[in-house]
Amino acid sequence: MSAPPASPEQGSGRSTHFVSEIKRAASSTQVEISAEESAEVSPHKRDLVAILIKENEDIWKELLDNRFCRAMKEAANDDLNVLRGFEWYMMQDYYYVANLIDYEAARVPKARTVDEHASVMKRVADSVRYTDHFFKTVTAAQPTGLGISASAVLRTKLSEVLKNYIKLITSTAENENEVLSLVVTIAGLQSYYAIASDLYRYSAHHDTLWYKFWAKDNFGLGKACLVQQKFFIDNYKSWKDDKEKITKLFRETCKAELDLWNEALQNSA
Repeated sequence: MSAPPASPEQGSGRSTHFVSEIKRAASSTQVEISAEESAEVSPHKRDLVAILIKENEDIWKELLDNRFCRAMKEAANDDLNVLRGFEWYMMQDYYYVANLIDYEAARVPKARTVDEHASVMKRVADSVRYTDHFFKTVTAAQPTGLGISASAVLRTKLSEVLKNYIKLITSTAENENEVLSLVVTIAGLQSYYAIASDLYRYSAHHDTLWYKFWAKDNFGLGKACLVQQKFFIDNYKSWKDDKEKITKLFRETCKAELDLWNEALQNSA
């Protein structure tokens, strides 16, 4: 039996990780701005997501308007070039998800209480379950899955871009505070929702694999994007003095997302 499709609120592939991270942080991180401070610093000046997008409009627009996503918007299911590129992209996304098992497991020795240990172990188990779920979605026969052979998925080489992206996310999580470590999720989550919204509303064809397994799933990320936005507004004090570092991280992650789409285009030929 094939795995059910991902919940619309959870996205698919690595966006599932971004949603999980921001929801965990939003539920466990204490809000660090008082009512008095909130009155002194208006919400739009604390809205890190909006600030980063506005101040880095050049790379943000380039990411949203990448050539491969434009091709997906126009292509029909029988467009073999787009299909090859999309399959490559989803196989890379599987390996991102699979690498999260190590990412979560590395937190186990850091647990200092029984509750922390239980929480971390649950995240490891959830990561294992979702990796298996995503593998089945990628390999299940159409129309319930993408229909890529399991052997093709398991033989896929990890893109150097994705390797470096994973290293960046992991090292930031290890070396920065809880709030700054989540800056690396902004470009991925917000761009997935923006691109998926465009594909969901304006795709020429609604029966394609990329519409069903990517656009529809990630169109449901709107609520998570708002949670992410509010998280940084509420935790203004934890990032306000690190704007230069944050901008660098945002541009690096935008570039990684863009490069992965461009590699999908290269692999579509």
